Amino acid sequence: MEKIYVTDDELTVLRLYRSCDQVRFTKHRLNKVEAQEFASILGNPGYTKYDGAECFGLSKGKIGVAAFIKQGGAE
Repeated sequence: MEKIYVTDDELTVLRLYRSCDQVRFTKHRLNKVEAQEFASILGNPGYTKYDGAECFGLSKGKIGVAAFIKQGGAE
C-alpha cells in the first residue's frame, strides 16, 4: 500500500479544525459550474441570489462552504 503524506499546512488546518467551533471555506469569481462543483464537495448546496451576488452554499455540522459566482459568470 502506498503511503499518503500530508503537508505542514494540511496538518495545521486539521489541528485548527479540531479545536474550533466552526470553519468556513469560500471561493470567489467562479463560473456557475465551478461554483456548484466546489460547494458540492460538502454535499448538495443551495443556490442564492441576493443584491447582485450569486453563490452556492451549504453548512454541515461545523463546516460551511460558499462558492461565489463572478458577475456574468457563464456556465
